[in-house]
Amino acid sequence: MDALTAVLTQPTPDTAWQLRNHLLEIDFPSDNPVWHILDQLFAFLNDLQGHMTTHEYTKLASKLDIGAVGAVALQGMMDADPDDENFWLQIGLGVVSEGLMVAASRQYIKGAQAEVDALFRGTAWHLYQTWWHFSATMQPDLDNAQRRQLLDNLFNPVYQPDVNDEAKALLLGRLFQILLLTQLTMEN
Repeated sequence: MDALTAVLTQPTPDTAWQLRNHLLEIDFPSDNPVWHILDQLFAFLNDLQGHMTTHEYTKLASKLDIGAVGAVALQGMMDADPDDENFWLQIGLGVVSEGLMVAASRQYIKGAQAEVDALFRGTAWHLYQTWWHFSATMQPDLDNAQRRQLLDNLFNPVYQPDVNDEAKALLLGRLFQILLLTQLTMEN
């Protein structure tokens, strides 16, 4: 199935869309857990693509702002008259003003990062429960304390600030892919 291969090798909102359409076309049972997993996967990939694009544009805009601020500060220094009694006051105010603009620009990046972090946490929240039920089905003899410890360890990287966004996205994506592949395989 080409649509499944695409979701497993190059997961994007478009490949999830194609898999959904394929499953509809073959009258895949509507009560199968695959539909819930696929819905969550599409939402994750769609939101991730949007947030990461916003984040990248925000970083670029911040760099452009910093460059513009530097050029304005340099222009202000070049236009200032060193013989003017307010020369150093003008330079000082210019530096403070431009410094505040740079600091403000960096806040946009922090805001965009907060949105990406919220996406990872929200996805992990829903995916954890899905994995709990999956684990209970696949390993019914595992006691709940052990199940919790295993799942906590599995999802822990999502909550670590030193783990980069790409690793978090990859982990969550792989967890979706495993569920999807397993559920589709169990159906056949």
